[in-house]
Amino acid sequence: MAQSSQYITFVNNHSCPLCGSRDYVVGAERREILQSVPVKPEELDTQAVVSFTPALCNNCQLSFNETGISDETRSWIWGRYRFYKASSMGGANYQPYIDEVRKRLDSKSARVLEVGGYDGYLLRTLSNEGYTSLTLIDPAVVTDGIDQCRNRVTTVKGFFPEDEPVYRMRVERGRSYCCESKCPSVLENGDIHGHSCEPGNSHTMAEGLSLDTVGLYDVVACKEVLSVVPDIMHFVKGLNAVLRMGGTLVLTTPPFNSMHAMQIWHFNANAIDWIVSRCGFELTEHRVTSQVTYEIYVLTKIADVLYDAEVHDAADLIKPQRSENSGGYEGKVFSRHIQKQCIEQLAQSSTVSASAAAMLNEKLRTHAELGHTLVIYGTGLQTFNILSCLDKTSASMELLLVNSLKDDEGSLFMLPDGSVKEVHWAVSALKDRHIPVLILGVLSPRFMEEITAVLHEINCTCDELISMQDLI
Repeated sequence: MAQSSQYITFVNNHSCPLCGSRDYVVGAERREILQSVPVKPEELDTQAVVSFTPALCNNCQLSFNETGISDETRSWIWGRYRFYKASSMGGANYQPYIDEVRKRLDSKSARVLEVGGYDGYLLRTLSNEGYTSLTLIDPAVVTDGIDQCRNRVTTVKGFFPEDEPVYRMRVERGRSYCCESKCPSVLENGDIHGHSCEPGNSHTMAEGLSLDTVGLYDVVACKEVLSVVPDIMHFVKGLNAVLRMGGTLVLTTPPFNSMHAMQIWHFNANAIDWIVSRCGFELTEHRVTSQVTYEIYVLTKIADVLYDAEVHDAADLIKPQRSENSGGYEGKVFSRHIQKQCIEQLAQSSTVSASAAAMLNEKLRTHAELGHTLVIYGTGLQTFNILSCLDKTSASMELLLVNSLKDDEGSLFMLPDGSVKEVHWAVSALKDRHIPVLILGVLSPRFMEEITAVLHEINCTCDELISMQDLI
């Protein structure tokens, strides 16, 4: 779009940016909007329809963009990106993530760090349940004041790992912590061997920080952050550095086929295993469920990448491989089934399959002939994908876009042709109305449950309800 084209540049990758291999499979070109939410009229220069071409590395199994937006463009957009707070909408979609973290906590005083939690929805939930040692780090951190006043959530506004206090203490100030006692010890020439202290000893840091402030975390949680981290290995090693030995890392990533132009990487279980095994972790659990819009990975810290000599000296564990390797996975056995599934999904140009698009247009044809309005509830990437697959007849229908946020009334949603459509608050736009055809433009069944509850509350009925589950 003309307003934003001056800020958008593209790059080409002719080898995997992670492992350096030139052996990769190129997928179909995809088109997406940069911002996955509506934008205010004055923010329209941060929105555009862009194309990118994903590829799958046959060596490390990570998917990257062979052609995509540049890091400079991505940084510029992130600085102006509109994030939704989970406390405002979509909270139900967080529940499996919250449950996964909670069951890893053995006491109310367990130390928890969330990386990239934005409004701290996870930690505020845990705080309200009585957990007391909670830290959130995010470059755009936003929290409600009540938890801050109760001194249960410590917030750090900054980037991980460099701005995280425990990481800084270990790396920049040359300190480590005993795995059992969590006692800080000054490193001399990087050697911690021979140091001993009794569990329970009380120490005060030279900087005046208490042990409770600088202790390693028991659990670190990171929801859908890894896809937009430029240096994955550095980031994951940072996660390792702040966890105690045997501690748990809970990661989530979008499903492989839920690709977006702002993502640098597109993950699958093979790629996650390749990365974390080189960063002192063991992948212990991987769960995929259709109930939420993310996959859950549970990892255990089995080595310290900063001070374990055996790990530290292993070049392939500390830095990416830069040699071409068509054998794949650096000799480690990986799931051929996952690889095949990823290649099949890579060939698709949208999350909406061709057969599903044909079915949708067939359903809408009669409504179009009758002059019905097409109402889509949801104003994110799935709605853009739905609109992208409409044929000429379906696209001619009058369009009404609604969502659950009152603050989004009057915001603009960019259509596949680059034009924009005003967004309306569902409560005012659909109250006491009967709709001939309504599409739920969300993927998660939990989001759908929230929407159907709103429709029931405002007395909105429809003849035909179509969900994204019908289209994938």
